[in-house]
Amino acid sequence: PGLSNLNVIQPNSVPIPYGASEVLTTYQGDPTLYADQTGNAANYSAASNVAIAIVEGGVGILVKNPISTIVIDVVEFFGATFNQSDPVMAEYFHSYKYGYRDVYFWNGAGWVDTYTSLDRQWYKHQLASWVDSSNNTVTRTEDFNSSPIQTDAGQYWYYSDNSLVNIAENYWQIHSHGWDYYPGY
Repeated sequence: PGLSNLNVIQPNSVPIPYGASEVLTTYQGDPTLYADQTGNAANYSAASNVAIAIVEGGVGILVKNPISTIVIDVVEFFGATFNQSDPVMAEYFHSYKYGYRDVYFWNGAGWVDTYTSLDRQWYKHQLASWVDSSNNTVTRTEDFNSSPIQTDAGQYWYYSDNSLVNIAENYWQIHSHGWDYYPGY
């Protein structure tokens, strides 16, 4: 990820001024599913008395539901049928997506990444297993990748682009990497 300095100046274009800044926000998914809690019950009715959760150590419970709620959500999501008198099982998983807000400065020859703020978003996945109307055991997973259930925002993540540029300039003055220019000028 990042800005490339290859072929950035086009014919009849305006040259990039020395010290120009750019803030880019990118996301990268983690393909791993992390297992949380699992529960099962003798039938759908009993499943309403057994709850499972996604728990984050520092925060606590992020999501908690009875197994019956998870099973009916997944069954309906897939347009399936199930026998309410047969055993059911549900399991929660979570995955992460990582965000990067990188501050770049133009040094006359290329873009230099000078500061990055990070975040980590949690996404819920629920697996359910049930017996369908043909007496087949069915197991399916429903993913909720559109909105996170938790965001662990790094320092300055929610700051404006201008504020991040100012932070990067200050950071550069304090933690110079030995380059012979100051990127903000």
